[in-house]
Amino acid sequence: MPVKSLQSIVESTIFSYTTSGRSFEVKGGNVADILNKLQYTLQRNRVVPELRLAARHEKKGYKRRRLSSERWRKRFAHEVRKKVQLVNKIRARGA
Repeated sequence: MPVKSLQSIVESTIFSYTTSGRSFEVKGGNVADILNKLQYTLQRNRVVPELRLAARHEKKGYKRRRLSSERWRKRFAHEVRKKVQLVNKIRARGA
């Protein structure tokens, strides 16, 4: 069996430079800031609660009720935000 050089092994191997999941480039060895950025991204994307829910099976009815409740809370919060903006706009006019 002929001995392959490292170069030929590297060339024959298919490398995928795309990453699956979340990745951040560390510049200047500033790992703490990158970890904070990663933590913020995971929190914003609700990854941890989703993993916690995926750890155990959730019955279909419970899941449907939970998702419905989450959608309602999101809609309600959006409407409250819009009302607060409207009130602030009215107050800014001097009423």
